[in-house]
Amino acid sequence: MWALAVYNGALIAGGDFTTAGGVTCNDIASWDGSAWQPLGGGLSGGGLYAGVYALAVYNGALIAGGSFTTAGGVTCSRIARWDGNTWQSLGSGMDDGYPP
Repeated sequence: MWALAVYNGALIAGGDFTTAGGVTCNDIASWDGSAWQPLGGGLSGGGLYAGVYALAVYNGALIAGGSFTTAGGVTCSRIARWDGNTWQSLGSGMDDGYPP
């Protein structure tokens, strides 16, 4: 696990993992005080360094940043927005930061 944030009263954990407490979560999960839950299908893609590196709450939404190319099946580039129900891309996203 690499990142933690509180969103809508739940603890959100992000990192490079496929399950939390036996539940399939794909790099991001929500803890409600008694059980882990996936967050809208999770995040995927990103290659060797895949995962969530940062979480923040901004304008009522959870923002996840890291090395991933989809969020809940939505194409995005390393940054995505969770509104409590669905994932959305955040503009055109970010580049990979590695030299060509």
